[in-house]
Amino acid sequence: MNCCPLTRQVLSAALKVSLLAAVAGGICFVRGAGARPAGRVELQKAGKFSREFRVEAGKYYQFLASAPSLASLAQDTSIELTITGPGGETLRKPLHAGDPDLYLTLAPKQSGAVQVAAEPKGASTAGQDLDVHLEPVGAVTPAAQLGSAFHTSWESAEPIELGRPVYATNDDRPYIPKLSTAADTFDQMLAGIHWYKLDYQGPGDRLVHFNVDIQDRDVPAGIEIFTLRDGKPVEYTRGRERYETEKSTNFHGLSKFAPRVISPGVYYIRVMANHPFYKLETDHYPPPPYSDPQLAVRAAMDYIVRRGDAWHANVPRKGAVALRNSNPLQETRLCIACHPTHFSTRAELFALKAGYPVRARSSLQFLTERLANNPRPLYGKPDASWARMIHAPGNVLSRVAYLTNQYEQLVTGERRDELYRGIGAFLELYWPQVTQPQMESNGNLPRISGFEVALHSAMLFADLAQRTGESRYQTLVGQIESVIVNGDVVDNLDLCWKIDALVWLNGQAGDNRYRKQIDELARRLLSYQQADGRWALPFGLEEIQYDFRLQKTIVKKLPVRPGQEGPRAADFQTWHAIYALARAGVTLSDPRLKKAVDVCLSRQTPSGAWQGNPDYKNFDTPFRDTQYALMALTTLYPGPLHQRMKSGKRLGWNAGFPTPASTFPVNNAAAAVAALDQHWDRPAPATARKIRQLLDSPHVLVRYQAAVTLGRYADGEAAAALAERLGDPSKLVQRGAAWALRNIATRRPEVR
Repeated sequence: MNCCPLTRQVLSAALKVSLLAAVAGGICFVRGAGARPAGRVELQKAGKFSREFRVEAGKYYQFLASAPSLASLAQDTSIELTITGPGGETLRKPLHAGDPDLYLTLAPKQSGAVQVAAEPKGASTAGQDLDVHLEPVGAVTPAAQLGSAFHTSWESAEPIELGRPVYATNDDRPYIPKLSTAADTFDQMLAGIHWYKLDYQGPGDRLVHFNVDIQDRDVPAGIEIFTLRDGKPVEYTRGRERYETEKSTNFHGLSKFAPRVISPGVYYIRVMANHPFYKLETDHYPPPPYSDPQLAVRAAMDYIVRRGDAWHANVPRKGAVALRNSNPLQETRLCIACHPTHFSTRAELFALKAGYPVRARSSLQFLTERLANNPRPLYGKPDASWARMIHAPGNVLSRVAYLTNQYEQLVTGERRDELYRGIGAFLELYWPQVTQPQMESNGNLPRISGFEVALHSAMLFADLAQRTGESRYQTLVGQIESVIVNGDVVDNLDLCWKIDALVWLNGQAGDNRYRKQIDELARRLLSYQQADGRWALPFGLEEIQYDFRLQKTIVKKLPVRPGQEGPRAADFQTWHAIYALARAGVTLSDPRLKKAVDVCLSRQTPSGAWQGNPDYKNFDTPFRDTQYALMALTTLYPGPLHQRMKSGKRLGWNAGFPTPASTFPVNNAAAAVAALDQHWDRPAPATARKIRQLLDSPHVLVRYQAAVTLGRYADGEAAAALAERLGDPSKLVQRGAAWALRNIATRRPEVR
């Protein structure tokens, strides 16, 4: 049956282990046996354990304390760790069965001793061992910085440089709190707040996308920006969007992404990563608005996928949980989340297809993998897949297929035949007896145009017909073509999507059979342009809506506003109209189109997004407006790599970055991690072997980053080695290995 691959195939033994780890949040505690290794102490005999490590100022060290056996950590048992730096700075954390290890990067400001104390707590203390290691890991490089421990207040904030990534760990925060009272659990969760200091010298203002890149989105992460006023930190908000996630999250206002416009001065960044590993990013741009459309596209495409990704890291309506040992609301988790997922992914892929390389790679990968793994088997129709939590099935499923296919053609070069066959089987049930464009709605405004559903359905059936040679798919394309050509438009939303669909049909046929109809529709669309250069959604003072419960069209009378002729214009519909006119062949030599484009560029907000008036929509987010603006601008203004796209070459992941290194420094963790982090496309076989070998690096961060890198391009040859790393002493590496194995399982059928 055609559904999520993990529900159908019997996996190899190694991948079965990884699935267990993934279900448990990416952790599978498997500890090795054998002779007592160096650094292990038996707490049962020693009682309270204490050890000193000599360190030098200016050098970086890795610290790892790990309980090698969970059997001795009963429900009421823990190991209380205390780490004290040379300057007296102190960090405490209890190790227990749900969180049996602690990794830190240390960068002492003065030479001296790091003191480590460990004390067993609880009634059952027999046989408790603890592995404790502290080793040098290299230093900061021009390409990367390792975030270090003990920067837990703004006064002790760690200096960073604008644009240089910081690879940091938040293992000082409980992965799962020790079993205790509610008050004590709350106190435990206040640990692990990190502060950074950015001294920006200029010149001029910069838009900065402060972003916390994390591996999973199981619990929320947050980042906030501050300046000092009267000697105290105050929140800095210049450049923040109007948009706020709806107020039903467990941690309202907590977001891992914060766009801000900064002037020369000192800024303090508070990170509540809530994940064992994170990367702090500070990509920066000239502040909007721009006269150069390519600059506008660059800032917007980075914004929209990061904002969509951040939404999923703190899902409203109980979709996110505060603690990993509690359950999210599955129905919310299964929601396709059109605004942060569909709209953001489509905008990014449009820009990529036009020759703008991907920069926010982690965000795009997360969003598209979530889309590809969302469909479930349809009850009673095991060959068909559907999206459970949605009342617009034709739109959601056809769009998932379209976006995933674009992603694989433009970025990864892979192919998920099972996904497309499953969605195709569902749409075969959807289209019989349909003769007019089928409106859809999931209860939100504006409704979904039936022409959009038809376009994406036809794209999927045409692709399946070409790949399989089965005539039934081509028959469905013919049926949908008739629906598109003969369908009636009821507003500018329909008009734009019908133009787009006819242009696609022309391309499929290889001729200009619909040129006359396209030109007529473009002239009609231009006739609805208002004096300020914008468009409204409806043609007149009647808005066409769709009631998904009653499955019928509703006509809503719009009020006549004082001083206004006709319906109120909407930014999102204006940007959509620009896109449709550009698709129809209207050029910027037409003053009407040029006027609309100038309005679009002038209305980009300081964050890099567009978010116009809320008319005709009940989710007032930047996703819809920014999506259409990017579709319009990238169609009119191709990107710097558009010639490469025209030649048929896939841009892939690395087009916007320097060529990744083929060697990795073995004695400098920062340099090795930064080099590994640049590998997203599948490397040459010799380089891939080196990356697999780094799973055995003595550096925890290097082992972690090697595992994640192998997962990015789903290296099937690494499955067995990754399965072994599920028993790594550090949860960072365990999680990285589990994430990588999940990617291999879902994307490499040959290794199942």
